[in-house]
Amino acid sequence: MTDLEHSARKLLRATYSPINSTRTDAPSRQKAWAKYSLVANLQIMPAELDRLASDLGPNSRIMLALKAVVQQDVTASALENVPLFTEVNWDSLVSMTEGLVKLRQQDLDEFRSAYQAIIDAYEHRVAMQSSGVGDQGDVTPGRESEL
Repeated sequence: MTDLEHSARKLLRATYSPINSTRTDAPSRQKAWAKYSLVANLQIMPAELDRLASDLGPNSRIMLALKAVVQQDVTASALENVPLFTEVNWDSLVSMTEGLVKLRQQDLDEFRSAYQAIIDAYEHRVAMQSSGVGDQGDVTPGRESEL
């Protein structure tokens, strides 16, 4: 019988040998990329950053890292700003995020109330015009007979 080419089967075997690693990094210094990504995805605006500075302190480590990300050029590499997040604690990032959520909620509430005021003023004006009274309380031309 003829032998087939490339028909041999090989079973590779691996051995398990645990690797003992000694971590020298403190927990707060880990995962700088994840911290940077969190801040970058929040897309903080410069006006929001100014409002956050009063709560966090203008010269704190987290504010310096936030300023670097917010003021980062669109074409700039993220590699420049990632090392700034090695010294930032997760707890301070979480509290900053909660503060940002509160600021954005306040802005949204203000927008909704202003929007509702505009709608109410428009509806009032339409109601006044449909009743025949102008903006100054004058009778609109052609409606004298209806009053």
